[in-house]
Amino acid sequence: MAGSAPPLKRIEQRIGDGLTRHARIRMALALAACTCGGLAALFLFFVLVGTVHLGRATAATAVAAAFALVWFLGFVQRARTGATRVQRHDRERRGF
Repeated sequence: MAGSAPPLKRIEQRIGDGLTRHARIRMALALAACTCGGLAALFLFFVLVGTVHLGRATAATAVAAAFALVWFLGFVQRARTGATRVQRHDRERRGF
């Protein structure tokens, strides 16, 4: 085959293309804040359903409150800097 396609890059290489160290750290912090917010929301869901009692699960409540605080601090930081969402600048645009 004369015109065979080039081999596919590994997923780690495709994700890392064009990202600086600062951008990688920023992306990791955004992922951590998002994960903490999701876990805090999941805990709140179980509290609202009645599966978890706040008085009996003090350690879990403290951890969920810490997760909510991390999420809130990330939210405030992004709102303060004007970063509404993390987006790669080399993303392909298709006329949108």
